[in-house]
Amino acid sequence: MSRPRYLSTVGRERDSTLAHVSDEAPVVQLGSDPDVGPGADTGAIGVESDRVAERDGTSHDAVPAVATRAAAADATRRRAALLVLASLTVIVLGWIVILPPSAGSDEPGHVVRSAALVRGQLEDEGYLNVIFSGSYELPAWVGWPEPECWAFKLDVPVNCSTLLDEPSGSELRGTRAADYPVWGHLLPGIPTLLVDDPIGNRLARIGHAAVPMLLIAASIVVAARRGRVAAAGVLLAATPVALFNTATVNPSGLVIAGGIGLWTALVIGLRSSESGGEGAGGAGSGGAIASVDRSVSWLAAASWAAMVLPRRDGMIYGAIVLTIMLGLGLRTVGDLRRLLGRPQLVLAAAATIATFIWAVGSDTSGSRLLLVVPVLPVAVWAARTAIVRAAWARWQTAGVLTVGALVGAVLAVIFVQRRDATLDTQKWRDIVAETGADLFEAFGVLGWLDAPMPATFAFLFVGVLGALA
Repeated sequence: MSRPRYLSTVGRERDSTLAHVSDEAPVVQLGSDPDVGPGADTGAIGVESDRVAERDGTSHDAVPAVATRAAAADATRRRAALLVLASLTVIVLGWIVILPPSAGSDEPGHVVRSAALVRGQLEDEGYLNVIFSGSYELPAWVGWPEPECWAFKLDVPVNCSTLLDEPSGSELRGTRAADYPVWGHLLPGIPTLLVDDPIGNRLARIGHAAVPMLLIAASIVVAARRGRVAAAGVLLAATPVALFNTATVNPSGLVIAGGIGLWTALVIGLRSSESGGEGAGGAGSGGAIASVDRSVSWLAAASWAAMVLPRRDGMIYGAIVLTIMLGLGLRTVGDLRRLLGRPQLVLAAAATIATFIWAVGSDTSGSRLLLVVPVLPVAVWAARTAIVRAAWARWQTAGVLTVGALVGAVLAVIFVQRRDATLDTQKWRDIVAETGADLFEAFGVLGWLDAPMPATFAFLFVGVLGALA
């Protein structure tokens, strides 16, 4: 006679929680074990179960009942995750279909680079003119139509492009994205090989949207396990501009989705470790710490890769996130190491190394600055560790922070100067004067800055953000 597995599990792990039992064995009703034949002594099973219940201080039906509830909770989480992904897919596909061709900022140039890469054209054919960083021999429909007739013009509708004749044959197609890292342009290029028609430009959007959509959906699901406020925060971070850049071909969509995922993984990972598990009740209520940790770890690693690989400045943004977390004491280096398991750590390290290799081979000074970016979070962590160990007074801590801010400002000036080779006073005035407009563009202006949201949207967005904070 074989014994139900849950009884054996309880016998071996008498000090484990009932919820933990449900993770290791399927639910088996007494007397219905498939390994127990018609002539088996099911009464002996009941006696053994009574002995286990008496020994552990639980009722006879507690183990299968808790196992059933745990299985139901897992099924509910899976359904919720699929529902989130399906809903986000419908939204993004709606954007892809509704948005006119080439409506994304710099989208034609990114489509051209993507189509060239998947066709093996790693070296460009030279500059068509000064505004392009390279050109490639491609089907003439790639990146068509050009948006000149409406770009940056608030009063001109995009249907002006319908007056243009559809091109045929092949020609040199120019792009300003020839010096981007290749990783963000590979997936969008694949659909352009499948069809020989301008519809390939729209299909390229689907190839681009796959990874950002998965990262945003995973962020929502992970945050929802912490509660509605956390999920609302992630939804708020997925602004219209974020979804717009997900639905159009632009590596910025990957970086934005990666930023959402990285923030979510670090914050949720921290809160889960503090409470002992997912949910308000910690491990005792959820009983699935290992699985939750794995999902958070993969989200963190994949989000870091999505941030640092596609754009020249992606690692800068990722380093800023790590710096803030380390500086505020929300994460130590040990915390990050524990959050990332070995496979996840390999993924994050591989993405970082690939970015460094690209930066070394790049011919721009701005790209080479990526090699010193990791110094920022490391320096902040070292300074915070020294402050904690020395038990400094507040004025000493404030002094160190002030010096750090000044050093950061100097480095920012050097960075801008190296990019433009000049340090114009008027330039800095313009940067300061345009700060408000830049912030609004971050969540309230779509396309080629030709489709702004109403001002009331900006006030509503900021108001909701303040309420969640």
